[in-house]
Amino acid sequence: MLNEQEERTVSDAKSENKDTEESREEQKNSSRNVMEENKSAGEDESDVDSIEKISEYAREQSDKANVYIQYRIYNNHGVMAGDDAQFESIHVSNGTSGQRTWTGSVFEDKGGLSRWLADHYASYAMALMVAAAAFDSLPYTWVIEAAERLYGSFEHSEETDNVYAQEEILQQFGAEICKGEMNTYIGITSIDIVHFTDPQHREAILKYIWRQYPQLQQNIISWLQSYNMHRPLTMSKRALEVMGFLAGEDFLYFLHEVVPQISANKNISTDMMVGQILILLNQREEHKKNVYNLLRVWSREERIHNLLTALFVCAQLNDKNDIMRDVVENYIQGTLREIQEKVSLKYRSGLYDFMGAGIRSFTFYRMLIETLESS
Repeated sequence: MLNEQEERTVSDAKSENKDTEESREEQKNSSRNVMEENKSAGEDESDVDSIEKISEYAREQSDKANVYIQYRIYNNHGVMAGDDAQFESIHVSNGTSGQRTWTGSVFEDKGGLSRWLADHYASYAMALMVAAAAFDSLPYTWVIEAAERLYGSFEHSEETDNVYAQEEILQQFGAEICKGEMNTYIGITSIDIVHFTDPQHREAILKYIWRQYPQLQQNIISWLQSYNMHRPLTMSKRALEVMGFLAGEDFLYFLHEVVPQISANKNISTDMMVGQILILLNQREEHKKNVYNLLRVWSREERIHNLLTALFVCAQLNDKNDIMRDVVENYIQGTLREIQEKVSLKYRSGLYDFMGAGIRSFTFYRMLIETLESS
């Protein structure tokens, strides 16, 4: 049951959403009135088209606010929470669920993992192994759904996969189904959880499959990316963590295959995804210099989404303010040039994203003010 304060929070959130919708409708009506007045006043048709485009652009920018709300203060049934909040607090109960103790794991003899994967290549069992390793200690139903999604991306032979019970497949690589609990906004719920008996096995599986089966790398990365900004948020966060882990194991793949997606996709969700991976890479001592050099290069470019990604990373790290300053100065100067020269909307169209990427950093605002004062 929600207490009185929480009920007020939910009510306020609903009221804000209603007010926002009414405000957007008023903006649309106002834009239509302006265009009709301009037409009746005999304005050039091209001018009316320009006004219409600008009005549409303004409405799109208002809608973008939802991207940052999802990322920064995720709305959990009307209760607003910070970035580090655990929306689904999940843990394994003491002991297993009373199920039998399995033997015969692929980790019990040398070469067991390689033989098992050779026998089950691109099968459902292999997809379940990867899903269990990626989403270890999460609810059983989530892991099964993830395995089915990954399996769907594999190229299957005409031969039908051997059909095993899910539990039998899991025990073959050292995982089990345990009883656990999930604590959400409605309280504690008893659930089944997929759990590795030895935590080191999940990393061993991810490393081995990544290195030995490069033909599956793009399948795995695309599969993990599909959970970006995805509910449940716990799976989204874990998918990013796994991508960060794989990027740390194979930095060149990340640099040449994942990073170019910023330019290809050209959307803030991809920028934030790559930015989060870079933040995870920055935690590994062997990649700190790589991350710094990459951000340094981006801060001096005119590629909007590279600048936004660099700003997103620097706004969350305290040791890269020199790069943040370059990004801010570069972006503001580019915006001012567009205004003065009346050229493309490249920088101006990204201003909402620019402010959103730096929104969590006081240093960003200080640099922004200093840059504007000196311009």
